[in-house]
Parts: sequence; C-alpha cells; structure tokens
Amino acid sequence: MTGLGLSFKVFVVAALFAAWRQRRATQPTRSLHAFLGVALAASLLPLLTQRDQWPFSTWPLVAAQAPSTTLQMRVMGVDARVREHDIDYRAWYPLSFDELMAWLQEPFMRLSAVDRDRALAFLLEKAEGARRRAREQAVGDPSPLGRLGAPLFVLHPRRWNEPWAVPDVSFLTLRIYRESWSPEARSRGAAVVRVLIWEGPAHQ
Repeated sequence: MTGLGLSFKVFVVAALFAAWRQRRATQPTRSLHAFLGVALAASLLPLLTQRDQWPFSTWPLVAAQAPSTTLQMRVMGVDARVREHDIDYRAWYPLSFDELMAWLQEPFMRLSAVDRDRALAFLLEKAEGARRRAREQAVGDPSPLGRLGAPLFVLHPRRWNEPWAVPDVSFLTLRIYRESWSPEARSRGAAVVRVLIWEGPAHQ
C-alpha cells in the first residue's frame, strides 16, 4: 500500500473493517473509533503536508495570492423614481449568479450594442418578475430540493428574505457596474471605485 492513493486505501480498509465489526456488535467498537480517527487524519494530512492524497486534497484550485486590486461586477435595478437597488442573487435562477457575473465581465463586453441590450432585456425581465413575486412572498431557495439543496460555492447575501425588504416600485432598467478596490486601502476606509459600463433598455 504505497504510492498515490495510500490515504484512500487506508480509509477504505478502515471503513470496511469498522462496518464488519459493527455488524457483529451492539455497541460502538474500537474499530469504529479508529475509522473516525483515520478519516480525520486523512483529511488533515494534505493540509499539514500541502501535498494531495487523492481524494483528500489541499484544494489548490482555489488557492492563489490575493491581487492588489479586486474587481467584480454589480447589477443594479433602477426603478421609476431613478433609485438603484441591489438584486437578490436568487432572482437570476436557474442562471448561476457567479457564472453570470463572470459572463458580464468579459463575454458580454464583446457583444454588439444591440446584443447587449437584448441580453439585458432578458435579465431585466427575470429581475422584475422575481421582484413582483418577492413582494407577495419572500424569495425562497430556488433549488427544487429547497433548503436541502447544496449551497453555492461562494455564499451571497439573501437580500429579499422578507417582502418589506423588496423594492416596491418596478424596475425600468438595469445598470451594470465594474467595481474595484484595494483590500489594503479598504481596511483604511477607502471607498469602492464604481464605473458604469452599460445601462439596459427600458422595461416594457
């Protein structure tokens, strides 16, 4: 039992042995406790050694040095009183919020002006429809499994959990902003720099 996957092999053997012993006992056995110890150790080993032991991983996919400047996209709904409102991420379902923001940052900007307006007209319809539904009953978990569904990889604030928190005037258009800030400067109270990159068509 050497080489790639050693932790997994030990994990499987410990699990099978614990399951076999449990079938022969009415009380938790030492083998079950040993299996839990193996599982904990296998999970901690990649963290301590910074080397993957498949399927236990250090998750290098999301490990990176933080940039000096952080960029993100923000979509704001604009109502008939020309007030801007943040939009609950669940309003875009079944579109993934994080993938939508990534699409707005690059592929959206490569579209023609006509196609940009068409795309934002579609998003405006979804945002306004979700706003109307949320005014009657707060936005719920969009997954068919409800609260049993897996959360998004990155958690986002649920802005429309209560009807009173939902804008009471229809959205007429959308504004797409690119925001940037320096984490170090923000720690000293510096403001986020927000640049308007596109405004969608009026809602019909």
